Amino acid sequence: LAQDRAEAQVIRQILGEVPVTAPKSFFGCLSAAASAAELAVSVLATEKGMVPHTLNYQYPDPDCPINVIRDQPLCPESSAAMILSQAEMGQAVAVVIDQP
Repeated sequence: LAQDRAEAQVIRQILGEVPVTAPKSFFGCLSAAASAAELAVSVLATEKGMVPHTLNYQYPDPDCPINVIRDQPLCPESSAAMILSQAEMGQAVAVVIDQP
């Protein structure tokens, strides 16, 4: 999708090689509940110090130049996370969390 490509390109441009995951790969499309579910996954990931990998990510899209976590979870050095959510109607939000 054009929206995914644009999002990936901006992530790369602004955040560089930051690791990215897609929790949606585990639970599918939850429509209006997707943002809340991704926030919950992010809070748990920062508490546990382990970011889930993206399921079924086998072939990187050259138009989406991001560092996707794949094959196995990541144990990051930072406890901070940014959750990006967008709706098909154009609404978008970014939330940053960090564990003390």
